[in-house]
Amino acid sequence: MRCAKLTAIVRPSAPLFARRRRIGSSLQFQFGKNASEVMREGLRLVENREVEEAALGAAAQLGVSALDRGEFKEFADASSLVAHLNRIGDEAISGAGDT
Repeated sequence: MRCAKLTAIVRPSAPLFARRRRIGSSLQFQFGKNASEVMREGLRLVENREVEEAALGAAAQLGVSALDRGEFKEFADASSLVAHLNRIGDEAISGAGDT
């Protein structure tokens, strides 16, 4: 009985190692990268995600603060919102060449 439990615990790691080898081989074949390059790229992706999440968090906090101060606009329906967004988008685009 103990052997069956041990086998069940050890077995799941075998496919994990196979997956790691397959991913490593695939990356090296497709991109010519070695393990350290893949790790550096992975770290860059994680860092980029952290920066994006921090920016989204800051933007959300700005939005919540504006709501708390009563700085928001209400719209009667979706078409009014779309018209407003189109108008401010057009204004932003037309003013983009000013700088």
